[in-house]
Amino acid sequence: MALFTIASNRYDRAVHTYEVQISNFQTQMASDYRAEACGDLARLQRIEVPVKPDVLNPKLTISSFFLTQKYLEGQKILISTILRYKSKLTHANLSNANLSEIDLREANLNCSNLSKANLSKTKLDDASLRFADLKDANLEGATLQRACLVGAKLNGANLKFAFLVSSDLRLANYAKANLAFAFLSKADLRREPPFFLNNSSEIYKKILLKQLPDEKSNALALSKVENLRNAKFSPKLEKELRKTHPELFVEPKGYKGNDN
Repeated sequence: MALFTIASNRYDRAVHTYEVQISNFQTQMASDYRAEACGDLARLQRIEVPVKPDVLNPKLTISSFFLTQKYLEGQKILISTILRYKSKLTHANLSNANLSEIDLREANLNCSNLSKANLSKTKLDDASLRFADLKDANLEGATLQRACLVGAKLNGANLKFAFLVSSDLRLANYAKANLAFAFLSKADLRREPPFFLNNSSEIYKKILLKQLPDEKSNALALSKVENLRNAKFSPKLEKELRKTHPELFVEPKGYKGNDN
């Protein structure tokens, strides 16, 4: 019993310390410093507490002194906090965060840092990710239908099986991205600036365009996707892809997805 009491007190202290940090995170998220507060999410998600001791299980009680695990209740609170403010995450620093399999539909993530974030199977339909940094992010199986990814950095991102139908990828950089089996039908892949950048200075446009991979790099990346039916391209890129990979422009066998 004495051993259990010690283990229990140790567990309670660890959980309390963690809950205080989560509470501070929630307070910061409710303030004007939300974008900076997001930078603490990945660290908080990595924190582990001792295994919870059990008075009826001596082995578990002893293991509490040596083994740690994620505090699931705390993890849920962190994600629910992000979801509460998903429409206000402009410039948020979510690098390395685990945002897998959550609902970020219609989220405002413009100019956010999502590099190396886990967004696998995340719902990002109709989300705004203009100029977001998604370098080396895991977006495998994510849905991004009608998402705005104008100017997004997708370098090295894992977009395998991603559903990008009708998404806006103008000026996006997907060099070295894994687009195997991704659906890009009706996506806009042109290199020309969208209307909201038309008033930008010519110098800015030239700098932005210089950061993009050349047509050959784009063609190589896009040759790996599942489908490009009705996608919008620069004429040169479309001509190259239709010549080398005509199968990408026909409806796949058995495809029943909704790309309207």
